[in-house]
Amino acid sequence: MGAPLPKECYELARKMREEQGETYRAIGEHFGVSTKRARDMVEHNRKLQKLAGNWDSSFSCRTANCLTNYGWQHQLDIDSKEKLAAIYAAGHLYWNSPTKPRNWGKTSEREVCAVLGIEPSLASSSTRRYIFLARRIISLIDEHDRRDPAVDVLAEIKNLAKKIIDPSYP
Repeated sequence: MGAPLPKECYELARKMREEQGETYRAIGEHFGVSTKRARDMVEHNRKLQKLAGNWDSSFSCRTANCLTNYGWQHQLDIDSKEKLAAIYAAGHLYWNSPTKPRNWGKTSEREVCAVLGIEPSLASSSTRRYIFLARRIISLIDEHDRRDPAVDVLAEIKNLAKKIIDPSYP
């Protein structure tokens, strides 16, 4: 296995394929890699270009892959800051969230916050976990059948969960 190619090679490989109409075999010969590796380079750069084109700033390779895979898993097209902000606000992109994308970490969270122009949450991981769980409780209760006799208990639990999220809640 040879040394990794610089990022510029991925961009050039995509341009050779899309603008010059080169075959994957020709691209592979140009960079000294296999045809499959040449195709992977082109596809990888297309993914990064799509993500970078949606926002002013591009992400690292890991963050880009995490967001792309998260979008595919949940049938989402994360193509705007509004969608990204909504997913982040819901707690799905916190580095310690149980619903975070695979391989997601603190650095990925910081990159997303930088693109969104916000500070990463200053809440401790346990506080964020409680807030996430409180939001989940509220959504489950909202989905629950209102004809159940336990509705009063559920309403009380829902109010407590709202107080966790917003301490000023009455």
